[in-house]
Amino acid sequence: MTLQARASTGSNPIRLLQFLPVFKVGGTERHVTSLSLALDRSRFDLHFGCMRREGEFLADVQARRIPVTEYRIHRLYGAHTLREQVKFARYLRRNRIEIVHSYNFHANCFAVPAARLARTPVIVASIRDTGALLTPHQRRAHRVACRLANVVLVNADAVRLWLIGQGYDPARIVVIRNGIDLARFGRPRTGAGVRQELGVSADAPLIAMLARINRLKGVEYFLEAAASVAAGFPDARFLVVGDAETMKGDAIVQHSDYLRELEGHLCRLGLQGRVVFTGFRLDIPELLSEVTASVLPSLSEGLSNAVLESMAAAVPVVATQVGGLPEAIEDGVTGLLVPPRDSAALAKAIARILEDRELAARLGQAGHRRVAERFSLPNMVSETEQFYSTLLGQTRRGTAHGVALDSERTRARGRLRRRVKSGAASLLYQTGGDRMFAVLAGVHRAPLVLGYHRVVENYEPHARVSIPAMLVSRRTFEAQLDWIGRRYRFISFDELLRLLASGEPCDRPVAAVSFDDGYADVYENAFPLLVRKGIPAAVFVVTDLTGTSHLQMYDKLYLLLARARSTSRFTSDGLIRQLTEHGIRLAARAPVFDDPFTAMRVLLETLPHAELARVVEALEARVQLEAADLEPLRPLSWDQVSEMHRAGLAIGSHTKRHVLLTNEAPGVTVDEIAGSRRDLERGLGAPVRYFAYPDGRFNSAVVSAVADAGYQLAVTACGHRESGYPLLTVPRRLLWEHATVDAALRFSPATLSCYVNGVFDWTRRCALDHRGTEPHGGSACA
Repeated sequence: MTLQARASTGSNPIRLLQFLPVFKVGGTERHVTSLSLALDRSRFDLHFGCMRREGEFLADVQARRIPVTEYRIHRLYGAHTLREQVKFARYLRRNRIEIVHSYNFHANCFAVPAARLARTPVIVASIRDTGALLTPHQRRAHRVACRLANVVLVNADAVRLWLIGQGYDPARIVVIRNGIDLARFGRPRTGAGVRQELGVSADAPLIAMLARINRLKGVEYFLEAAASVAAGFPDARFLVVGDAETMKGDAIVQHSDYLRELEGHLCRLGLQGRVVFTGFRLDIPELLSEVTASVLPSLSEGLSNAVLESMAAAVPVVATQVGGLPEAIEDGVTGLLVPPRDSAALAKAIARILEDRELAARLGQAGHRRVAERFSLPNMVSETEQFYSTLLGQTRRGTAHGVALDSERTRARGRLRRRVKSGAASLLYQTGGDRMFAVLAGVHRAPLVLGYHRVVENYEPHARVSIPAMLVSRRTFEAQLDWIGRRYRFISFDELLRLLASGEPCDRPVAAVSFDDGYADVYENAFPLLVRKGIPAAVFVVTDLTGTSHLQMYDKLYLLLARARSTSRFTSDGLIRQLTEHGIRLAARAPVFDDPFTAMRVLLETLPHAELARVVEALEARVQLEAADLEPLRPLSWDQVSEMHRAGLAIGSHTKRHVLLTNEAPGVTVDEIAGSRRDLERGLGAPVRYFAYPDGRFNSAVVSAVADAGYQLAVTACGHRESGYPLLTVPRRLLWEHATVDAALRFSPATLSCYVNGVFDWTRRCALDHRGTEPHGGSACA
């Protein structure tokens, strides 16, 4: 089954309801409106629910003729609220809503229980901040309501980690970051009218703070910084763009006490005539076109749309190092970060931008590129559409929390294993034991060769439908590279070959980066980051899949086995019986097939490729795969491979079909190894010198075939070396999302240090006999 074949089949649109308290101007409201207007209307039948049918964004929704229903309440409990929730549940049942997605405290506490009452198939609760404005009682109520949802969707890793600390289930939290419509900021604009309206001269520096006015935004620190900046730049003018309204029950109230405090503070600082409170504005792109610097001094934050919009407009940003802001701003590269509640540091950072125009321009352009790469509206919409489709498909199949079907006991073992690993790594890292281990094991002198498979925007949604150990999020990938880059010099595979061939020692530790299997997300997510950081790499592609819509055999097996496992009529004995009827003889016992990943591994390790194709055929007669599951697994196109090659990345072979070479007849092995090299050289018009063994599997006969085919360097996935061909058995360390995390699933430098220094090698011994020439089963090299 190909992607196109499955995607082209018709289906009814998914009935989706978004629930907001109100449509007033704000980061969440703009996000939901932008998302809803950009969703594919052929795939989604959209509805809205709200507590107050008013606000600046309501007109945009109504213009698209999207139904909006109001459920006006005065508080989140009581008889009237219960009646409104029953009314809402009836609407969901009557309109056969399949997904309810609500946003933040008030909407989640109202809509999630009602959707559960209506037996809505999928319920998503979004949390977009760290709850600093909530009381302890409200936080408890919010946690109880969110337990009724299938998934808690957040917009930043910082929010995810805070929720885990609050007792939320990490397995139910998914991160999809905000997306900005770059087209709003890409058109030539003149903000002269804005300056004229605000009484600001054409050449005066204009520093703006874009935020809803409340105590958590730190407006007083902005005013204090403004007073310091004004002393050195008398012409500078300052804007506070946003209103002071908030939702309380069904009422929209003003933070009037805080506003009066700010007015008094402004007078004491002598800033009259220098600071303008503009109120809310809809002309943000025009305003930003005239802004010299954008400032956000928040004390608590999720992932600010105001910061992303400023970066999209190429305006240099100064922000506090809180919440999800460091996920958007790399200090000194895409903006400047300062500690919260530090007006002196804030003023110093603003002054740097005003003094150094080259720095300001560099930060602005880098910020724009960061938004285009990571926070664009199309990316966010595509991820969210895939998230909705996948979650609904899993729920229909009775696997609302993913295809892996992990039991609570399995998850508990995983948590215990992470705690032990994290504790040991932390102790060794702090005492230098990890580096001593590397010296004793002799790995400190060897080049560090890293291996990856897929680089995705967010780990959690992909891990629900793909093999988790092949995934790394772009954020974790960058964190791993940054840590390694501070301790190693990144080298190309050409330099790696020269270094290993010469046997000469390095002046400092070196590292090389590689990617196996040729997934398109390597081009989409890893390639731009590598180019930006100037890191060379090698990409090993499967030539028969390149430029097609076909899946890797192991991906297809995993998805089909998981889908078969999720059906009510599944039994392991029944599956084995069906495969036997297709003439497939299995050595595995029935319990193996209770777990899709274990079953996939056993099949790969014991059957040749032709037999695996017959297993897939038998499974496809039993279950079908959906386009939403297949699309993220698409391979690279030849154009993408050629572009990466022109940019300096090495392109190597990973065979023609990703066959496990030790399972195949000699003639098949030679064709896979030599044929893939011919195909690559024909497609690239350049010699191909590098090879990666699929699944790290090789023996003497396979290595000899690689040598005969003319490859000069080949990489494995374990520490075994072939004495006659050391350059054709170069070991790698394979990294993925959870390879370098602590017990709370946060990136851990200690764990990564232990990993690259070989501390954990004793826990993952390779069981394969690489010396034999006969096919050999057993555990994979990893």
